Formats: sequence, C-alpha cells, structure tokens
Amino acid sequence: MNPYSREHGEAKLQTIREIVLSGGTVRVPIWRLLGWFHRRHRGAKVVGTIRRALRECELETLPDFADRNLRLNRIVGFRRIPPSTGRPDPTSR
Repeated sequence: MNPYSREHGEAKLQTIREIVLSGGTVRVPIWRLLGWFHRRHRGAKVVGTIRRALRECELETLPDFADRNLRLNRIVGFRRIPPSTGRPDPTSR
C-alpha cells in the first residue's frame, strides 16, 4: 500500500475519531472503509494496515470489518477503545 493511500485512510479515521469522541455515531459499509485506503478487497496486508490505523485512532468496528463472512456492503459502526487496555470502552455501548 502506498503512503498516500495510507495517509488518506488515516485522515478519514481521525475525522471519525473526533465524531465518536464527541458522542456521535458513524456507520459505513465495509467497501467504503476499504475505499478510504484505496482498496477493494480485504487481503491480509490491507486488514493489517487498517487495523493499525484503527488502533492508532483508538477505534474498532462493530461488527469486525475483517470478518470474511460479512459481505462488503455490510454496515459497520465505529466505537472507541481505550488505548491502555485495547479492550472496548464499556461506556460506548
């Protein structure tokens, strides 16, 4: 993945982080999340890159965008995870 693609996706996730931290909700289809990183499919490298970017923004998707049983048009939501534990924030439910 080239640096531009990664930076573009990370910038989108930073925006989502601000929305989630302010109490908002963001839900997008999996294909759109992949598109932010200029990708169409969930290969191992793509999933790893997106997971790292999500972790850096203290976010996770529900359901997990990487679940191969989910179609690309499935909607996922974003929620905050605390940076210290890596576990979901119980107050974000």
